[in-house]
Amino acid sequence: MQFDVTADVRAFRNGTANFGWVIKKVEEGQTGQVSYTSHDSGSEHGPRLVVVFDPAGVDDIAPRLRLTAPALPIIVNEPQPAVSVAYEDAGGLDLSSLVVRVDDTAITASCSVGPNAATCVAPTLAAGPHTITAKLRDLAGNLGTATGSFVLLLGASAQTVTLTATADTYLRHGAPNQNQGDDSILRVKASGDNRALVRFDQAAIAAAAGTGPVTAACGGRGARSQRRRWPRCCTRAG
Repeated sequence: MQFDVTADVRAFRNGTANFGWVIKKVEEGQTGQVSYTSHDSGSEHGPRLVVVFDPAGVDDIAPRLRLTAPALPIIVNEPQPAVSVAYEDAGGLDLSSLVVRVDDTAITASCSVGPNAATCVAPTLAAGPHTITAKLRDLAGNLGTATGSFVLLLGASAQTVTLTATADTYLRHGAPNQNQGDDSILRVKASGDNRALVRFDQAAIAAAAGTGPVTAACGGRGARSQRRRWPRCCTRAG
């Protein structure tokens, strides 16, 4: 059994996150079973990926860029944070083409540019959300980009920050093997034992709170059901 995943592998080469693949039935509620040899079987028929490439072909792969600083989505009382970007390309890089911006301000002139990474200094920033963008071309002219964002908190008084979920899904008792992670809803109900799972970035919480006490944490959004509108909930320390 073969699957054409050429587009996926090309995307991986250009920096798209690689989460592997899921093999599933189109209609998982239908009866029937197919068994494949796993990589643990010791057989040569286990899953494998065959990549065909032409080393002498035209370079059409963009450089891979990654923002390494700020490392967390929340920065506290650091109005002029360091900005770092790492990059690589098998065919060589045109380092003179590097452009780094914080919001709409170019900060490339402040960058210390090395063969594999650059470290820059942001201008003095106001409290609130900010966006970092980096662009770099390789010797063949392919453009690589990286984008990141963070929230700057300033002051000694109580601060409030809103974090978005890093992952969520729901479980269905009637379909235990079905992937609900890419669904646009989270379902909770008694019939069929549907339960929702939500995850947040613990490091981001720690960065926001620092050593100070957490006085309140409110989770959830308004949810529509057939009977009622669920309110927001709040857990308050103490």
